[in-house]
Amino acid sequence: MGRNLGLIVGGLLVMVLSVILLGIQIDTAATTGANANIGSFTGVRSVNDLYPLIFAFGGILVGLSTMGVGVRSEISRRTSG
Repeated sequence: MGRNLGLIVGGLLVMVLSVILLGIQIDTAATTGANANIGSFTGVRSVNDLYPLIFAFGGILVGLSTMGVGVRSEISRRTSG
């Protein structure tokens, strides 16, 4: 139970930490986009605006996956033995 509980709590911590850091990522992307002299190539601004979304998605995906592994392991442990 301890390892599975650790996975569930660890996944929750990853999700909370990624949401906390998301504010910093959004501010950094906005500042970088405002200060960048990108000229006529607007693709850089689009990628810069997309980065916080990818960061948030990645943090949530890793957190949910870790929690899912913990829950699945606990269910398997309880049903097999």
